[in-house]
Amino acid sequence: KAIQVLQQARTQDPEHAPTLRYLGHALFRVKKYREALALLRKAIDISPDDKESLYAVAECYYELGQTDQAIKIFSHLRADPVLGPNASLFAGTIHLNQHQFPKAIMDFEIGLKHQNLKIESAVELKYRLSMAYLKQQGIGRALTYLRDLQSVYPNYKDVPALIAKYQELNANKN
Repeated sequence: KAIQVLQQARTQDPEHAPTLRYLGHALFRVKKYREALALLRKAIDISPDDKESLYAVAECYYELGQTDQAIKIFSHLRADPVLGPNASLFAGTIHLNQHQFPKAIMDFEIGLKHQNLKIESAVELKYRLSMAYLKQQGIGRALTYLRDLQSVYPNYKDVPALIAKYQELNANKN
C-alpha cells in the first residue's frame, strides 16, 4: 500500500528526495532491488548525507550480486557510529566468502570497536571473527572469542563443538 501511495506522490514531484527515499526503502523491503537501487541512488544524489539509504544501496548491490560495489559502500560505512557495526559485519562476511581472511578479520575487529554495540551484533561479529581466525590457523585467538561467546550464550550455534574440537588441537603440539 505504501508503494502505491508513494508512486502517486512521485508522479506529482519526481525529484522530491523524501518520496524517492521512502519509495526506495519500501521497494527494498519487498525485495525489488533493481527498482529500489535506482530510486535510492537518486535520493542520495539529492541528499548525500542519508546514510541509511546508502546502506540500503549497498544491500541492493549485494543482493544483485555486485559485491565489489557493495563492499566499497560497506567499507565506507564501517566507521559510522550507528550503521558501522552492521556494515562491518556485512563487509567482513563478503570478504570471508571471498576467502580474503585478513580483510574479513579487519572488518570484524572494526565492528567490535564501536561503542553502544548491540549484543546481537557483537555476538555475530565475534562468531564470524573466530571463524576467520580458524581459516587463518589462528586457533588460539579464535578460541578466545569462542569462549567469550560461550560465556554469554552457552549454546550459540556450534560454539560448544568448536571449542571442544579446537581446544584439543590447540593443546596438542603434534
